[in-house]
Amino acid sequence: MRTSNPFFLTISYKPVDLQPPIPSSHISSDEFNIPDHQKYADQVITAMVNRYKKHPALLGWYLHHGYTNENNYPGGPSLRHGSIGWYDYSEFAKKRFREWLRKRYNDNVSSLQKAWGDPSVTFENAETQRPLPKITELDEAIEWINGPGDTRRQWYDWQLFRLEEKKLSMDHFAKLYKTLDPDHILMISAQPPLFSGFQGYIMTMNYYDFVFSPYIDIVLFHPGVTDDLWENPKRKTIPYNFVRYYETRGKAVFMKWEGDQRLTPSNLEPLKGCAEFARKTGTGIALWEGNITIESGVGIQPEFTDIQIKTVAETYHSMPEGRLKKSSFAIIEHPILGAFDYRAVSGESTTFQFYKGRDVIMLGILLNSAGLEYDVISTNEILKNPNILENYKAVALINIYRMNDKLLKALLDFRDSGGGLFIVGRTGLFDEYGNKNMTYLKKLLNVSDVREEKKSLY
Repeated sequence: MRTSNPFFLTISYKPVDLQPPIPSSHISSDEFNIPDHQKYADQVITAMVNRYKKHPALLGWYLHHGYTNENNYPGGPSLRHGSIGWYDYSEFAKKRFREWLRKRYNDNVSSLQKAWGDPSVTFENAETQRPLPKITELDEAIEWINGPGDTRRQWYDWQLFRLEEKKLSMDHFAKLYKTLDPDHILMISAQPPLFSGFQGYIMTMNYYDFVFSPYIDIVLFHPGVTDDLWENPKRKTIPYNFVRYYETRGKAVFMKWEGDQRLTPSNLEPLKGCAEFARKTGTGIALWEGNITIESGVGIQPEFTDIQIKTVAETYHSMPEGRLKKSSFAIIEHPILGAFDYRAVSGESTTFQFYKGRDVIMLGILLNSAGLEYDVISTNEILKNPNILENYKAVALINIYRMNDKLLKALLDFRDSGGGLFIVGRTGLFDEYGNKNMTYLKKLLNVSDVREEKKSLY
C-alpha cells in the first residue's frame, strides 16, 4: 500500500506537497502526518485489509512509505528522482516544527532563545532552517573537514524534527496494518547501516528503528545487479551489511535483486554470486520481473532473461543453506551525524563532501575485502541498551566526532570491563551540539592531555 496520495485522493482534498528550498521548484509528494491524508489513506488501507486478510493467497503486506517508497524524504546533493536540496519548507512543515519546538523546550521560550542564541525567536516565529553554502576556499575546506559540521542549534533541532516526523508517519501506518491484521507479515523497505554519512538529505539513517519496531516483521532491500557487483568492494559490502545487521538481530530480510543497464545480458557470474550470497546468508532470493530501458535509451528489455533466471535457480538449489553469526568485533556508527557533515567542497571541476562518513565506510570495505567479519552497532542501540556491547571483544569508533555523556559512559564501562576501543579520526572532540570538548577523547584514551596541532601541506 503506497502511503503517498494516489490520483483519486487528490480530488477529495487539497494535498500539501513537500517544498524544497527553491520556491519556484516543486515535486508531487505529500508531507508526512497531514491529517486529511492520513484520514483518507486509513480508510483505503482499512477497506483493503478487511477485504483480503482472509484470502488464502495472501502472504502479507508491503508498506510503501516516503518519497520513493523507501522511507525517505526527497532531496540530495544532486538531482535525484526529480528532487534536489533539503526538504521541506512548506507552511505546514513550519507549523509542525514550531509545535515540536514548543514541546521540546517545555513551552519555555527563554530556553529556546538561549539554545538558539537568538533573543528574538519565539514558538510563533521560529523558521525551518536553510543549509550553509558550499565551500569554495581551501582553508575553509580544511577547517570543515576537521570540524564538527554544522553547529547551529537551529539546524540540530530541525534535523531531529525531520527524523521524528518521518518515523511518526511510518509508525502510524505500520501500526494500522498490524492492528487490522496481526496474522500476516508486514514488510517495508529499509537502508543498510554504515552509509548514514550520505543520508542527511533524505533521512534514511534510522535503520535501527526497524529492529525496535513491534510492527515491522520483514525489511526489504532491492540492490541492482551489475557486472562488477561482486568484484567492486563497495558494492558487495552494501548487501553484506544489510543482511548481517538485521539477521543477527532476529529481523527477517527479503532481498529483491533488480536488473540494471550495467549488467551485460550474457554475463551470468554476477547472478551466480547473488544466489551464492543468498544461500550462504540464509536469506533467500527474489528477482524483480519487469522491464528496463535499453542502455541506448531506445526501447526496453527484460530485467532478467530466461537464461539468467535459470542460472540463479540452479545455483541456489545446488548449495547448502548457511547462517550468519554475530562477530566479536563491531563498528559503531552514529547515524544522525550524516545530517551535520553535508557541505560540499567545490573545486575547479570536482565536488567532494561527506568526508568523515567515507572513513567509516572504508573500514567496512577493508574488513570485508580481507574476509574479516564484523557487525555494525548504532549509537541509538547503545543508548537504548548499553549491555549490547557485552557481546563484543572490541569496537571501532571511526570519526564519531560528536558525543554525549551517556554514550561516553557506555563506552568507558565497556573498556573498563576488558573491551577494546579502536579509535580513528576526530572521535570524541566535540559534544553532541558540536562544541569543542576534548574531555571525551581524553577519557576514552584514559590520558590527562590531548594536544592538537594544525599542519597543512597542499
